Amino acid sequence: MINRKRTISLIALAVCGIAAFLLFGQMAEREERPSAAVGPFEKYEPTITLSAVRNLNDSTVFREGESLTDNVWSRDYLATLGIQIKYLWTTNKGTEDYNQRLKASILTGELPDIFEVDSLQLKQLTDAGLIEDLTEAYERHASPKAKEMIEEIAHSLDTATFDGKLMAIPQGASMTDQSQVLWVRHDWLDRLNLPEPRTIQDILRISKAFAEGDPDGNGQRDTYGLGLNMGLHTRINWTSLKGFFNGFHAYPSSWIKGDDGRIVFGGIQPEVKTALTALRDMYLDGQIDPEFSVKDQNYMAEELVSGKIGMQYGAWWNPTHPLQASKDRDPGADWRAYGIPSVDDVPAKFEYNFPIYSYFVAKKGIRHPEALMRLLNLMVYRGYENPEWSHFFIGKDGFQYNNYPLVYTWPENGSMKNYIRLQSALKNGSPAGLSEEEQSYYDNIVAYRQGDNRYWFEEGMYGQSSAWAKIMEHNDSGYIQMNEFYGPATKTMSQVTAILDKLTLDTYTMIIMGELPVDAFDDYAKDWGDLGGDRITEEVNQWVDQRRQS
Repeated sequence: MINRKRTISLIALAVCGIAAFLLFGQMAEREERPSAAVGPFEKYEPTITLSAVRNLNDSTVFREGESLTDNVWSRDYLATLGIQIKYLWTTNKGTEDYNQRLKASILTGELPDIFEVDSLQLKQLTDAGLIEDLTEAYERHASPKAKEMIEEIAHSLDTATFDGKLMAIPQGASMTDQSQVLWVRHDWLDRLNLPEPRTIQDILRISKAFAEGDPDGNGQRDTYGLGLNMGLHTRINWTSLKGFFNGFHAYPSSWIKGDDGRIVFGGIQPEVKTALTALRDMYLDGQIDPEFSVKDQNYMAEELVSGKIGMQYGAWWNPTHPLQASKDRDPGADWRAYGIPSVDDVPAKFEYNFPIYSYFVAKKGIRHPEALMRLLNLMVYRGYENPEWSHFFIGKDGFQYNNYPLVYTWPENGSMKNYIRLQSALKNGSPAGLSEEEQSYYDNIVAYRQGDNRYWFEEGMYGQSSAWAKIMEHNDSGYIQMNEFYGPATKTMSQVTAILDKLTLDTYTMIIMGELPVDAFDDYAKDWGDLGGDRITEEVNQWVDQRRQS
């Protein structure tokens, strides 16, 4: 059982302060370089080199002979902006590995010039004086279109502002893109004569049948009903459990309004316990991979592609990866999206966080903080002002260049708007009026419908198998659970969030695997409060009260 008397090892901001002293004993003076106009951009002459680090998307691949430092984007940075990017390190092992390596970079005094952080890291780096004030750089150098895309998300800049100083550039994203839906192999449903899922109870029955009914027809019990990975609900990806929890009216990643009107943490509410009970029963019945707790999303994707998993919760874009790979291996694999079925007569809600996923920051003392803005401006220009979509984002053959930009942002609800326009074009049988981006999607859907299986992913994202119909239905009906807290990390959050996150993930995992009884959830909820969660709750409610009064 969890020891409530253990002391908390606070995150040592003092160490960061020491690192700052060692790194920046004297602030480097900014040096202006002559620049030349290249189209609507100014180009550094001579070329400047910026160091960076990256957490690469799992689906990042390169054309033959190319790399992260030699591709369409890196060449454009150099030719158009006069900026060369030098990567100190990269990782494709996920957010946890990136955060650990970034922490090491801070402590060893090896911070890059430009890098990506989450809200907690932003708060810690700001408090430690390790990052640059970007207020002037943003006002003077961010393009009107870049500002428009960032600021169309209300309060986005507020989340990056401390004592009136803009300390980071928010990475804007779409609220609706967060939607987690259930993807099911419909061909397995047909093979076992099962109805489509409409409720959580249907999902539980289908899961059992997929595990025991030999849906792949090989005569062995070697399939699982529901896919999940070691991150459980904490990552927005394939095999996330976020949508499963939402089906039980549980919101483990959010601050939600309690019955008394006060804000409470969703992860310690009784609805989560109910969902964990169902998962434990599925696990003990052999419906879930017994090794899920040590398998990241890449391992689970491999099992899905190899035909071992018949259901998984994931994003609307899962057809690009890993579902297209499943379709490549087995053209008969018929993946379809089913929204988020509910456990009762009350419709389930999509759990949405504030649509700023991360932030881009610059190291304190960087000579050219405006370079961060110029990188952003170029991305916005290539994608949304003078779009060259097939050259810089997604090729006509479906190749994804959009994983390459170092600094980026996306339009609010852009994907949903694409879906709406594509549905109209497909219905009319004409791509007239579509953007270059949408035209490429349209062409690929038509190619798939004419028999080219390579382009099913486009059908899966924007065609008949798309998740968008269900997502729009939920949104239009108001079935949304917003995270009530979207401010900068509070004082206590910056100290104990890592401890509480680990406590939560470990407890959930052990309950699912039967290593803790379900009632251990009640002990966990109390421990969470004792270890700093109660203080955080007070701070969150103070923030909410201040927002209401302003």
